[in-house]
Amino acid sequence: MTEGRVNENIRYWTLALIAFHFLLYIMDIPVWVAVASFSALLYRVLVERQILKLPGLRIKLPLVILSVVGVVIEYRTILGQEPATSLLILAVSLKVLESVRYRDVLISLLLCYYLLVGKLLLVQSFVMTLLLLIDVMLVSFVILQLHQFKNSDRSLMDMIKPISIMVLKALPFLLFLFFFFPRFSTGFFKLQVPPPPGSGFSSKLDPGDLSSLALSDRVAFRVKFLEGNPPPMGSLYWRGGILWKNSEMVWEREDQKRYPNTGLKNLLEAEPLVTEVSLEPQYGQFLFALDRPYRVRFSDPKKSSRLHYRRGNSFQFPVNLSQRVLFNVESHFATRDYPLSKEERELFLQVPGPPSPRIQELLDRWKKQSTLPLQRSQSITRFFKTQGFRYTLQPGKMTQKTVDEFLFTKKVGFCEHYAAAHASLLRWMGIPARVVIGFQGGQFNALDNYYVVSDKDAHAWTEFWDEKQQTWIRQDPTAGVAPLRLAVGGRAFFQVSEDQRNRLTSADDFLNLQNSGLIGYLSQAKLYFDAAAHRWNLFLLKYDFNYQKKLLASIGIGNMNRWILFLFSVFLAGLFYFLWKKRFYRDLWGRTKVEKIYASTCQFLARQNSTRMGYEGPQSYKKRLLMAFPGAKNEIQTFFDTYTEIRFAKSTAKIDLLQGAAVKLRKQIRRHGKLSAS
Repeated sequence: MTEGRVNENIRYWTLALIAFHFLLYIMDIPVWVAVASFSALLYRVLVERQILKLPGLRIKLPLVILSVVGVVIEYRTILGQEPATSLLILAVSLKVLESVRYRDVLISLLLCYYLLVGKLLLVQSFVMTLLLLIDVMLVSFVILQLHQFKNSDRSLMDMIKPISIMVLKALPFLLFLFFFFPRFSTGFFKLQVPPPPGSGFSSKLDPGDLSSLALSDRVAFRVKFLEGNPPPMGSLYWRGGILWKNSEMVWEREDQKRYPNTGLKNLLEAEPLVTEVSLEPQYGQFLFALDRPYRVRFSDPKKSSRLHYRRGNSFQFPVNLSQRVLFNVESHFATRDYPLSKEERELFLQVPGPPSPRIQELLDRWKKQSTLPLQRSQSITRFFKTQGFRYTLQPGKMTQKTVDEFLFTKKVGFCEHYAAAHASLLRWMGIPARVVIGFQGGQFNALDNYYVVSDKDAHAWTEFWDEKQQTWIRQDPTAGVAPLRLAVGGRAFFQVSEDQRNRLTSADDFLNLQNSGLIGYLSQAKLYFDAAAHRWNLFLLKYDFNYQKKLLASIGIGNMNRWILFLFSVFLAGLFYFLWKKRFYRDLWGRTKVEKIYASTCQFLARQNSTRMGYEGPQSYKKRLLMAFPGAKNEIQTFFDTYTEIRFAKSTAKIDLLQGAAVKLRKQIRRHGKLSAS
């Protein structure tokens, strides 16, 4: 079959769909890949406008080599999720520079499906799922038009009915696979990606890391309290990691050992708070939980056993997460810790060197005022409050990154600046201290009774060791410079301008401002949408093999193990495909001999490069074959006329004549050789 030029409308639809898929990845690929892909699309548009010509092999072959080399230089490998995604996008870009034949357009459209699946591996959010569902429909629309209406100008509405019927026919099969195909646990996911730049959380905290993160309003995790009453907003601290190596304003964690979870001494016998956390995958190995977490549980015991318990009651995943996860946390407020060992005391008293003379003068004054660690800690907080310090998301860079520079020169900082300086000052006074990074606050969604914690809630605070109480005491120096930040949470605090924040004097003022006018309506609409997205996420996360077993038990198949269910699903999927291939049961109950002869002859003709198109009936197919095989004109005419008479006249008297005509047609075409269809 000779492939002519594809209809111009279809070509433009194809380019538009490819551009849309490139946009889906715009934040996931390097800049040069994005520039190269959109440049190829622009070049192709200029070709369609007959301004430029398609490049030849001498140009395309170097472009292929440069694409592969560029990916290797960028990622140091071609294996893995990110390099594979870049290679796929570059391959689609180069395919755009091919000709306008039917095969090239079809391959480009099929590659759109691959791009769609790749994005779904990265993001399964409610919005993305709806978007990709629409995307599947659009790509299918264009493929249908390519097959059925290649040489006509049918509108998009002409394709809605057939493609909708196709989707409805496939829907039962898709639902069956979703509900009954067994879920296999992959531990903490084989698709691993590094935390994205700007995630704000690592084993090292530099001044400015968290303030950069807090500029984003991206959701970090959602939390629902399952047991116990939620604490007030000012006590919602979500623990992430503990930093103890001190370089004045720079703190880090060097020890990566995995410790046994000896936990906390819950001497006051207080009831634990149990929370359900749905964590987004952009923070590497960090796990965030209500302070202070004691136990973390996943529905899959294998995942729970692989968690790393770190020094200071923090938990960590064994690999960088690439997917959303759901887990339960048991937290305790009323606790006491095990006594510090000599090694731990030295670790939490380590300083890079002696303080500057100006700092030493401050330390001496605070030491004289009190001998108690708590009062000395509060003296530092009062100093921040009374000496003109300012809390801001844009503190600027520190040149020396010393406590002296922060206290006496800048006096401007975000939470990490105050926590780092506070902990350093405590250590210089002989009090063991450490910096904790995580989140503080959250927005309560009353529609489904859960908290939404976003990047704007990113926070750092200090803990010091109280020898008398034998426990670590949280001390948040941000309370000295921005107490309302802790009272309302980061998202509410940073939603208003700095001038407005300076005029507001209480948490109620913030709430009244947020709930008034257009801001209030938009905020409420956002909560409704987030509640829907959260329910969708929970459904996907909770639908594991244990849930499947309960579902199967409810219909009387409760004893089926994972592999038997897998084989059963594969068998039914194969049966579904077989029935579809046989045109939904027709051959099982005996397709007529006439139809079998016609189908067999069409298959023979397809091997001679004359495939019957889906939109071609017997007469239109016959006309094309007469032009393609003039030496078999009589045989073609006899076969198709006989078939039409038998098939549509519902007569079976001439079946033997049809069989004989088919044999003669094959012999005549073989005698003349394989010819190309027009």
